[in-house]
Amino acid sequence: GGVLSAVVSAGLSVMRVHPSLCALVGSAGHFRSLCQVIADAEGSDPDLAIDSKCLQLCLQALSSSSNAEPAANAKLVKQLLLHIRQRHAQTLALVLETLCACLKASGVMRRQAVELGGVADLLGILGAGVQLSHVVDGSAARVHAIHCLKSLNEDEDKGAAVGVMLEDNESWKACEGQRHDLFLSSGGATALLL
Repeated sequence: GGVLSAVVSAGLSVMRVHPSLCALVGSAGHFRSLCQVIADAEGSDPDLAIDSKCLQLCLQALSSSSNAEPAANAKLVKQLLLHIRQRHAQTLALVLETLCACLKASGVMRRQAVELGGVADLLGILGAGVQLSHVVDGSAARVHAIHCLKSLNEDEDKGAAVGVMLEDNESWKACEGQRHDLFLSSGGATALLL
């Protein structure tokens, strides 16, 4: 765990300094490996925080448009939704931020999210209210869930079906017209995790 954590941290640091290197994550096939590490790390010692670092790496890599297809092929959305369902207190906001990046990057990933039940998962976050009090940066998690739902609602293929699901949901009605970017810090939670 310690060596892998150091390697992922180093890779993330290099990508932040040289954003052009982000494209290498997809072209070299690393999204599948990252998804596997995230899956294997769930439920492990939270002090290792390898899943958090891998999530940060995925989020940074998604800043390159060339990584949308490799991330979709690696089923990154599926892994993120599994993580959301478990509501890990330390990483939920980061998982939702990464999911937002996926949904903005690719129609394929938006369709994957809808087909995998992501709308219900995201509405569950909105309806959780007090249950998010244990989550690190719970208000940011909620805002990211709203942004994800908006992305899904605007999708050309699945937007109409998503709109029907959102139409009668009280949690969605309470927040859909509000401005939510005021609740996010300028650097985001990811900048603080390194």
